[in-house]
Amino acid sequence: TGNLSVFSTAAISITAADVTLDLNGFTVVGPTGIVVTATGGNVAVRNGVIHPFGLAEGIDAYGIPRLSLERLRFVGCTLGVVAGESLKAERLLFVGDLDTDGLIAGSNSTVRATEVDGGSSRSPIALGDSSLVEDCAVRRVGHSFAASLIPAIAVGSNSVVRGCIVESCNVGSDTFFGIETGQASLVEGCNVSGNNSSVLCRGIVLGYGCVAKNCVCTENVGDGIYGYWSCTVSDNTCSGNKGAGIYIPALGIRTRIEGNHVADNGYGLKVDGNNNLIIRNSASSNGTNYVIAVNNKVGPIVIAPNSGPISGSTGGAGVGTTDPWANVSF
Repeated sequence: TGNLSVFSTAAISITAADVTLDLNGFTVVGPTGIVVTATGGNVAVRNGVIHPFGLAEGIDAYGIPRLSLERLRFVGCTLGVVAGESLKAERLLFVGDLDTDGLIAGSNSTVRATEVDGGSSRSPIALGDSSLVEDCAVRRVGHSFAASLIPAIAVGSNSVVRGCIVESCNVGSDTFFGIETGQASLVEGCNVSGNNSSVLCRGIVLGYGCVAKNCVCTENVGDGIYGYWSCTVSDNTCSGNKGAGIYIPALGIRTRIEGNHVADNGYGLKVDGNNNLIIRNSASSNGTNYVIAVNNKVGPIVIAPNSGPISGSTGGAGVGTTDPWANVSF
């Protein structure tokens, strides 16, 4: 029926399974907002604000399965949420300091419509294998300590990241990846743009056997998309990245790179590995449009000619070839 402030222990402790806590829009304040120790899980928390003082934890449900969170706002947390497997979270907002991690959970978890805005989070959203992150955003995250790697959105193997935004993050002297996956995962319809690190910065980093499609990676300090073995990288737009628009390293083999557009990058399409298939891509105004090692399978690379003026139903000078698998520079 009102805000709750506790100054000596966790504001709320949930010790029994199969409990639903509806905060009814009120604010919980304490050294830790909510602690869940019900090992049987099936705990739900919704509709409120969690504001631990002294940069403490928002919800501590470490190792607790089947936690459900909905319509919650976390303010000034050291750690926003830590949970076990099978987390279900929707419409969460993390604002303020977040000086270590945002939302950390185990395998088979689902996070939708959740935003991390600002703060110094080391791992804004990190889930285990067989998880889904959908329609989420990480914006303006920095750092206040040394960390070897800061992925804005990280998922384990056999996972999906769809419709997410990672933008305007600046992690200083740490390595930054916008989206990082384990093997056999899908990244679809995401936008990773305007991120910075003085060490290493990549927009999307794929594990073995992954797919990145219909994504936009722009104006990142490093590479737009970075793929390893047996991936498919298709129908993406990568522009204005300081490194390569799309980069396949020397260990990257058997990857299909098709139908992408790369423009205004340091390199357009850079492939150091071999036995990759490179077809139907377009490149323009990169430092070098195509840098491809030997022993790859490459559709012809042609320069599209200029057309004369067109007014009516016909015209155009073509793209320099009739080969449907050609890669085009313009």
